Amino acid sequence: MLRKPAYILILLTLWFALPLSAPAQPLKAFFDAGTWGYKNKAGKVVIKPTFQLAKDFVGSRGLVRFENKFGYIDPQGKIAIPCKYDDAYSFVADVAWVKLGQEFMLIDTKGKVLQSGFDDMKYTLYGSFAQVKRGSKYGLFDAKGNVCMELKYDNISLLNDNQANTTINGRAVVIYDLRQHQKQIQEQMAAAALPALPALPQYDYRDIIKHLPLIRTKYPNAVDSSEAFGKISIRVLVDSTGKPLRVEADKKEDKVLSAAAINACKSATYTPATDKKPTWLNLPVFFLPGIKEITEPITPLELEVMYELNLARMNPPKYADKLAEIKKYIKGNILQLPNDAAAGYSSTFIATLNEAIAELRATTPRDFLAISPPLLAASRVHMQDCDAKGIFGHEGSDGSMPQDRMQRFAKWENAAGENVSYGTRTAFGIISQLLIDDGVPSRGHRKNILHSSYNFVGVSYGNHAKYNHQCVQNFAGFVEPLR
Repeated sequence: MLRKPAYILILLTLWFALPLSAPAQPLKAFFDAGTWGYKNKAGKVVIKPTFQLAKDFVGSRGLVRFENKFGYIDPQGKIAIPCKYDDAYSFVADVAWVKLGQEFMLIDTKGKVLQSGFDDMKYTLYGSFAQVKRGSKYGLFDAKGNVCMELKYDNISLLNDNQANTTINGRAVVIYDLRQHQKQIQEQMAAAALPALPALPQYDYRDIIKHLPLIRTKYPNAVDSSEAFGKISIRVLVDSTGKPLRVEADKKEDKVLSAAAINACKSATYTPATDKKPTWLNLPVFFLPGIKEITEPITPLELEVMYELNLARMNPPKYADKLAEIKKYIKGNILQLPNDAAAGYSSTFIATLNEAIAELRATTPRDFLAISPPLLAASRVHMQDCDAKGIFGHEGSDGSMPQDRMQRFAKWENAAGENVSYGTRTAFGIISQLLIDDGVPSRGHRKNILHSSYNFVGVSYGNHAKYNHQCVQNFAGFVEPLR
């Protein structure tokens, strides 16, 4: 450690002793009497042999080793990046991989760290790709330092310069077009930097508490209020706008909630979106005597979907303004919502979007949708079935339809329906896709969201074998759980 300032000073003295008219053209490394130096194009020695190792210039930097450490010089022979690395590679397209201690990182020509925290890095046989490892996961960068494959794969085996065999969480995956895959990653990264959509403080989960008397009055014979709203609840931490930050089971209800549900809820956390002190609310779930436990936990994203549903229902004209913001995120033929996957759209999309905006502005407020465990269970069944079998639509692999699945868990009355969205991974992306309903002539998904007879909902979000993400929503006017 004490020698580092000393050798930097020695090297700086060496470079500054060179003539001011040092050539600007790239230098060639040469070896003489055990050390390396550099000559210019004419063969004149510009830097006397000094280094343990020197590499020919690639781009604007030459790789050298001095006192067992690697660094870089510029075409004028001056130190560009001090010799401090334990291992290093030549620059390609103004980026280079280096190793400091046990950590691999990517730097630019000024030594600024662009990527870091990797346990290993090696160049592949095809295409000058750099394969990196962090923990047990692998990723891939191209020669310019751009991400080609995210750091989430169990292994990566390139078939050629545009295809790869890999596994993710034990499941085999073939990437047939690396360039297209990389383009999608770059679009997603660009979306993360887009401005946030406007907040709508007109509705939050605190309003649910105000509506409990309405539910009790509407179904006095079926609902015992002390049982329905006193025995089972999920606590929701909300910020000053009412947005959910954390979901967990009420600790008083351990006797009726399964251990799996409690643990899953406790592990689901959000970062507070405001400096103001958040508050806890008890969010009721619909319940009747005879249900021993709730086995399905509710995740924060599922809660956000319910939040968006209620935003759209309880103030449709205001939500129309939020839907109109989508137009800002259309570039060419790609729709790229913040923090969501990029997606193409049809020639009828803009017209259908305008139609949805107009309908919302003309729609009167609807009742809020309360959480129903039987509907949640029915939505889980279909979501898991679609992921496992790679199917889509409303028909299950066993031929069941939405009402069939709901009847396995409850009796429903008045009205019932189901929405399924694919590909999107944010609550706003899911609800906006269903409200716009482009490509569905009946606009059935939009009608479900704005249906005046619905009072209860169950939402399940998860993976899909073909479309990556899916969200299943089951609605009903009234549900009575099976005893």
